[in-house]
Amino acid sequence: MKQGNASPLWQGIFLSLCTLAVAATAWWVLRGRHAVTVPPTAAAVPTYQARPPGTLTFSKDIAPMVFERCAPCHREGQAAPFSLLQAGDFAQRLKQMAEVVESDFMPPWMPEPGFGTFQHARRLSVTEKGMLLQWVKEGGKEGDARDLPALPSWPKGWQLGTPDIVVGLSKPYDLAPEGADVYRNFVLPLPLKTNRYVRAMEFLSGSTRGIHHAFMDVDPLHASRAIDALDEEPGFGGLTVPADMPEGQFSSWQPGRRPSVSPPGLSWVLPGGSDLVLELHMNRTGRRELINPQVGIYFTDEAPTNSCHKIGLASLGLDIPAGEADYRVRDSYVLPVDLQVLAILPHAHYLAKTVKAFATLPDGRIEWLIYIKNWDFNWQSEYRYETPLLLPRGTRVSMEFSYDNSTNNVHNPSIPPKRVLYGLQSTDEMCELWLQTLAGTPGELALLKQDSQNRLRQIFMAGARDRMKSNPKDAASLAKLGTYLMAEGKIEESWGYFTNAMALNPSLDEPYVSMGEILRLKGEAVKALPLLEKARQLNPANSRTHGNLAFVFAELGRLAESEAAFRKCLEFNPADVVAKEGYEELKRGMKQRGL
Repeated sequence: MKQGNASPLWQGIFLSLCTLAVAATAWWVLRGRHAVTVPPTAAAVPTYQARPPGTLTFSKDIAPMVFERCAPCHREGQAAPFSLLQAGDFAQRLKQMAEVVESDFMPPWMPEPGFGTFQHARRLSVTEKGMLLQWVKEGGKEGDARDLPALPSWPKGWQLGTPDIVVGLSKPYDLAPEGADVYRNFVLPLPLKTNRYVRAMEFLSGSTRGIHHAFMDVDPLHASRAIDALDEEPGFGGLTVPADMPEGQFSSWQPGRRPSVSPPGLSWVLPGGSDLVLELHMNRTGRRELINPQVGIYFTDEAPTNSCHKIGLASLGLDIPAGEADYRVRDSYVLPVDLQVLAILPHAHYLAKTVKAFATLPDGRIEWLIYIKNWDFNWQSEYRYETPLLLPRGTRVSMEFSYDNSTNNVHNPSIPPKRVLYGLQSTDEMCELWLQTLAGTPGELALLKQDSQNRLRQIFMAGARDRMKSNPKDAASLAKLGTYLMAEGKIEESWGYFTNAMALNPSLDEPYVSMGEILRLKGEAVKALPLLEKARQLNPANSRTHGNLAFVFAELGRLAESEAAFRKCLEFNPADVVAKEGYEELKRGMKQRGL
């Protein structure tokens, strides 16, 4: 039995790989090869006009800014080690206060002023910083207690207030003290029978240590449950999850990240009966950690009037020599449509030093997106613009990251320094810059998505080739490159990569299923069968393997086994259109034959 439509070999392969490619590459991001030069100037920043000597007091001048900027962390029960609610709290710390404020170490807000204006900025204004430093220099006068403003009322637990729905693990995940980082996916059924509009999601880590980052995905078809059922431990491992982030949303969490609230008109639909899949990257801390996060979901009655789309700039080819103090990475992308930029989210690990991003408009003018002079992994976040940036079609969006892999970097996890490559462990490195954008019309949004997909295919291939240069025996990269070549119809070339990957690592299922699929589409079902059965043995949760087996069994007349394989394929991936059509055709044929 053939697939539903008679398409050329490479088209059949490409169609069958589409779902896999989207899921499998959720962790692989865009990479370009444009050399860019970062403009040296920023928007003008005003200077501080000193107040008359001796007139500044804590009660009247300093307390208001401290309550707003410092006290959310510097109060009882919060992360900071001491309180800053009274003038007396500063008495023994005036010198330290001046040092951390003057160096911009505190408050913890990484974007530099003059390089983009963001909501909820924790950075002190020029006036606030100047007043605080002048007050400290003049001895920290307390002033009249009657001038002291009332203490703010801070939320306890959830920053956005009580959620409409809260979900979490049934019991804490026990993370052992030592070993490699752990990637674990937890399926959390949502108590929701009907579709609702979501305005925000908030993540509570439940621990100050152990969670490197988290992704919050939605699985309306319950495909993740089938994979979870195969794993004896809580959740399931791996980086391929049959669930997606809400379209265009930053539904993720990193240390220091604020919860994200969708602007008016940009809520998103959460289907009734869905599962939330929590992807956790956990890193060992040297002690036992009980990981017990929660996710709060906030609804709205306002339907979305538009949809966001995320654009990614990145490098997958990081190879930072030991001792290199200024390793630079660049990427850029030319916008195919007019759009608005709503928010920006950079991501790197411990070696990153600076982050620069800007837009070069078609007329040559420069619009800064963000500049971070002193990257700190523990305080990374999403940054939402006060006013959306309007960028016309033809604008080139560029980024430049720098890394310090020397002993001068106090955040370097390896002393003495060692060579660091792109990778998923927290001691590896990453380089990502995401833009949340809004196109003007549905047609422009469709064009933007298509352009992104075309770019992805080439960028993934470039990333795989770069990783192979760094490590020629990287079987996983060989197999991925073979898969991308398959999608382009370069069958003979892909076969060589699969063969090499199989020889280097016989436990990888991807070479077996891909080679089996190639043989199946050539009509060589007998030769395809042992390869696909081996792939199923290595990874019983790969829906693509079951789908190919279903077609092979049908070709060989083993209809009962074909039906079972189709069922298993759709259990792991209910959205597989090719498998659905094949299964319906199989059932019609069996019915006609009285089976």
